[in-house]
Amino acid sequence: MKLLSIAVPTYNRNKELSRLCHTFLFKVAQEFGDQVEIVICDNSDQQQAAINEQLLKYYPISYFKNPINLGFAGNILECVRKASARYLWIISDDDDTDFVEFTRLICWLERQQESQIKLVMLPYFQVSADGEVVIRNSAEKWDVEIDATLAELVQRGKRLPFILFSTAIVSLEKKSEVLLNEIATKFTGNDYFQIPLMLSLAGADAKVVFYDKPLQQYFPAFEGRFPLMGLVKSMDKVSDLVIDQFGIKARELKAAQYRGWLIWLLHHRTGRCKIDSADAGKIYLMKKIWTFPNPKNIFLLLLNVAPLPITRFIYNRIF
Repeated sequence: MKLLSIAVPTYNRNKELSRLCHTFLFKVAQEFGDQVEIVICDNSDQQQAAINEQLLKYYPISYFKNPINLGFAGNILECVRKASARYLWIISDDDDTDFVEFTRLICWLERQQESQIKLVMLPYFQVSADGEVVIRNSAEKWDVEIDATLAELVQRGKRLPFILFSTAIVSLEKKSEVLLNEIATKFTGNDYFQIPLMLSLAGADAKVVFYDKPLQQYFPAFEGRFPLMGLVKSMDKVSDLVIDQFGIKARELKAAQYRGWLIWLLHHRTGRCKIDSADAGKIYLMKKIWTFPNPKNIFLLLLNVAPLPITRFIYNRIF
């Protein structure tokens, strides 16, 4: 059994996949083929899939063209089904991944084989508008002790991991068709499908280890591809699972999420990003204010409905 499966779901993004292959995947296949398998599951149309096959034909990479477009959740599930190594790392076809740091990660992961590690959290970095490098998803950001379990991580952080599915390496020890079918039945169509999938593969009692160096740079999308109201409802459903299985207090988790949605909506209103169907999402969030009527939330909601010059003036002094 190989040590790590790197799985890449893709859909009609030849340029992004080609760049990932030339900057990262081909090097991994050549240098670590005895330890790492690479799996690509493709939802693309026939024309683009033919281009992808041509790109990959000379490399030891397992390529699977789905007979139909399985959607986001279906393609992620295929990645898990096709993976056969001890650990799984799902990455996006547009991820910017550091090969040099990856070589260090593989050496480190090989040394952990006798341990009971089920989940490795991977920090990533962003570069702010003023050039500051900000590390995300680190042990410091989660404020957890060494050898924490996944349940302790969620309970202490009062937020959900795996918003970005490439920020964790998970053991496949618990993988079964029964488990995958159960997750598919409950969460297919959910915009955050990867969260219940990763939570279930790891398990609440999974020992979590934080890797110490970022492997990837994250570039936030200026334009959201999913309607805001759908994202909110998807997150609510995922949160219900976490509340049930991890013992976290429902009100604390959902209040923090509600505040996050209001802040994101504020970013949209001031032009920092663009959200699909923002107006419908704003009305939906306004109706929920009395569920979480604390001063911070009320203030953020008022900024979202105040005259735009006032909102921008205050926004530029807060964010």
